[in-house]
Parts: sequence; structure tokens; C-alpha cells
Amino acid sequence: MPNKDDRERSKEYIKINGFSHPFPILQILAISLMLVIFLLGISIIPSIIEIEAPILDLIMGFDNYFILAIITDSLLLMLSDPADPRLIDQDYYRKGEKLQFCQDCSAQVDVLSYHCKVCCRCVEEFDHHCVFLNNCIGRKNYKQFFRLLLSLITYTSTNIGMGIWLFFNLENVFRWIALSYSILSFVVFAEILSLTIFHCYISCFLYKTTLQVIKGDKINIR
Repeated sequence: MPNKDDRERSKEYIKINGFSHPFPILQILAISLMLVIFLLGISIIPSIIEIEAPILDLIMGFDNYFILAIITDSLLLMLSDPADPRLIDQDYYRKGEKLQFCQDCSAQVDVLSYHCKVCCRCVEEFDHHCVFLNNCIGRKNYKQFFRLLLSLITYTSTNIGMGIWLFFNLENVFRWIALSYSILSFVVFAEILSLTIFHCYISCFLYKTTLQVIKGDKINIR
């Protein structure tokens, strides 16, 4: 059990949101990979296309919409604070709820809240800590997280199809750039699809969070 000094030191490192230090390497790699895909989709691919096909204009417009949606949702998720509201207002009460005491936060929190060791705070209905967003996913931002997954699946699946189509319709080095674009998109698509299927299963059929699936229904605050 942590003593008072340990708890006081931990409070100095509380993550407020996904832009709080330190930044995990996987967050940096994920942002870099998506930037490469975005740049290929926005600038490189259109500039090398000499094929006049209305379907390509439609796909590019479609892609631009989802790029904006992905960037917006990612920023909002990284800026969100999913902490238990009782950490700010101890008088906060929701009818029928059960509370437990967190020694690290020195506060009463919801019984489904969990103290994230990375963020050093209790998160309401904690699902998981996302290293790619550098933030926790819980009650306040889970729906937005799921919407981000759907946007990424739609965007990358479209890119895969477009990249393959361009590979067979372009010449020289341009066709290999298009193929690289398709492969990069597939890497992201495969990872996001498996994650989305998992969350669909646990939320729609098991009615559980990721933490409950891993640790069981009876979750201690730590």
C-alpha cells in the first residue's frame, strides 16, 4: 500500500490529457504513420495521377472528409479528461451509484472507476489506457473512441482499394508509390479492424469493458 509521500509524489505526474508528458513512443509512431498516409493521400497521389476518372475525384473527396474526421476525433480524444468527476467535485452524485475510496487520489470515486498507473488518476468506467492517444478511454470518451475506429476503418479500406486500382493503371515508379500507399493503409486497417471487432463483441454481447474482460467482473481500484 503506498504511503502518503508516494501519493503526494504521484500527484506531480498526473496526466491531464493526451498532450501531457511523457509522450510514449507508440503515440509518436502512430502519428507519424498517419501523417505519411495523409500526405500521400492529399498531395503525392493526386499530383501523379494523369488518369481522368470521375470515380477518383469522388474517392478523394470522400477521403478528405474522413481525414478531417480522424484528425478532429483524435485531437478531441487527446484533449479529453476522462477522470472521475468526484476528483474535482466530491459532492458530485449520480442516483443509485456505489462509491469506493481511492487512497492514491484521496477521494471517493465510482465503484467502476479504476486508478490508471500511467495517468495517476481514477478514470470513470475505465476501459483501457490507449498508448496511441496517450490518454485513458472511459465513460466520457468511449463513444468518441469507437467513432474514431470506424472512421479509420472506412478511410484505410478506401485507400487500399484506390492504391490497388492505381497500381494497375499507372506506369513506372508511380505505380509502386501507389502500392506502398495501399500497403501502409492495409497495415493500419488490419490493426484497427481487429480492435473494432473486439470492442463490438465486449460491448454489444458481453456488456463489459476491456478491463473487466482482462481482470474479471470484480475489479479492485488498482
